[in-house]
Amino acid sequence: MLLAAETALQLIAFSGVLWSISKTLVLFLMAYAIIGTLIATFVFGRSLVALNQFQLRREADFRFSLVRVRENAESIAFYRGEEPESLNTKRRFNDAFENYNRIINWQWFLNLFQYPYSSITLIMPGMILAPQVLAGDLEVGRVVQEQQAPLR
Repeated sequence: MLLAAETALQLIAFSGVLWSISKTLVLFLMAYAIIGTLIATFVFGRSLVALNQFQLRREADFRFSLVRVRENAESIAFYRGEEPESLNTKRRFNDAFENYNRIINWQWFLNLFQYPYSSITLIMPGMILAPQVLAGDLEVGRVVQEQQAPLR
């Protein structure tokens, strides 16, 4: 709770600092944060949550098949059911393994999104403020002040 209040106060304070430097910059950063959050939540978040839940089920099925084989080993051997049980256990393992590969792929795509997304916040503010600095409307010190704001 304390961390949330501290974060909210920092957001308000640094938004005020950035607003005094450039209203366009604040609007851009707000839009950028909202769009990035929506993409991360709805494109990557939903898929990864579903895949992780499915992974828990696949792993539980695999563990269950191993316990079942261990508990029924004598019957399986008596009725010569080693091959069907082995195929069943391998299938369940492959289901878990394939789903885990899907999770890895989605996380890789999430990283491909996150790294450029976070890098743009280092470049775009300077590009937004550059015309004002070059026109002499804004001091370079104000741009440095903007770079120090942890709003991004």
